[in-house]
Amino acid sequence: MSRKLINKKQNLPAGFTLIEVVIALVMLGVVLLLFQGVFKFLFHVDHRVEQIANTHKIQGALETYLVVNKRLPCPDGDSDGVIDGFEDITNNVCDDDRGYLPHKELSTDEIDAWGNPYFYQVIPSAAAGAATMCEASSVFAKSGTITTNAGGGGNLKYCPDTYQLACSNALPAPPVCPSGSADLAITNTSAPYYSVITPNPVEITLNNEFGVLQNNVLALVISYGENGGENFYYTASINSGIGTCDENCDGDTSFEMNTGENRDYIVSVTMDKAKHAAVLSRRYK
Repeated sequence: MSRKLINKKQNLPAGFTLIEVVIALVMLGVVLLLFQGVFKFLFHVDHRVEQIANTHKIQGALETYLVVNKRLPCPDGDSDGVIDGFEDITNNVCDDDRGYLPHKELSTDEIDAWGNPYFYQVIPSAAAGAATMCEASSVFAKSGTITTNAGGGGNLKYCPDTYQLACSNALPAPPVCPSGSADLAITNTSAPYYSVITPNPVEITLNNEFGVLQNNVLALVISYGENGGENFYYTASINSGIGTCDENCDGDTSFEMNTGENRDYIVSVTMDKAKHAAVLSRRYK
């Protein structure tokens, strides 16, 4: 009887030892860790691809806005206490030179691929009041009557020898008129308020690793990418560097087209693009 019981015990399948269980759990943990890394990589790659597409859409929206409206929009700032997706502008002067992207004006997305709002910077002079033909801020003027050289003595000059207009504040300086230039007053009643002779702005600089990339920027849009929740302008750009920040959110008007894992995604609009858009609008002066 006892011999039968012993034989039955010997026929039972062997179980796992504690060491085998530990080894199996370690191997499972390694596999899960590897999959987590792969999923994280694919997640970030997917967002980066999405944001590159979003960047192209915003670029196209700004250029289309220029062609249709003959001007650029002002930022959606906090001066009116409302962030509503529309530009904040008073009497052809932007209320702020930086803020949120006026996405409803442009018919673009409010947030980037990581769920953060876009930062929108325009030349500071657009919020300073000068909107005549010889000022780059005229690209942001919206409506009404604007007279360049009202009362005389302004930057707009006329050369009777060549029958040409020029802005005396342009860089490089316009050619010297043999018989001397005269002041000329021109009144515009609708956009575009800028012209072929409007000087390039020198207020915003966009750099890359080799140096200055663009120095005639009128406006730019930034997605701060994966770390955008830390770098947005209310915690950084407006307050000059509070929180984690870099060259693109330190409160000045010098920006960098960076690369790498934590890159920023930047769209810029130059004076050249604005003048090209005015040509396409067939209202170029």
